[in-house]
Amino acid sequence: MFEKKISVSGVTVTLAPYTEKRRALLDAVNVDIRAYADEHPAQLWDDMPHKTKAEFWKRKADVLWVTDTQLPISFFESNEFEHTKLGDTEDFFIVSRVRL
Repeated sequence: MFEKKISVSGVTVTLAPYTEKRRALLDAVNVDIRAYADEHPAQLWDDMPHKTKAEFWKRKADVLWVTDTQLPISFFESNEFEHTKLGDTEDFFIVSRVRL
């Protein structure tokens, strides 16, 4: 079976395959992010509390990544967390949806 693995902040993760259930879970996180942004319209990305960002990142990672053990919130709170790789995996996940 084909598996895509990447290293994120020193941890190897496997990208979860696309399913409609995972898509719904990811959509729910994105709805919550939009709601947070709507509640804090003047808040810039840099002003968002780091803990809040980490909580959203963890929720997305829990949907998009498969790991041997669940990654703790401290992994996402670290200043070393490579959040752009999470964004890349989200893009990969969405693009894989449109394949027949």
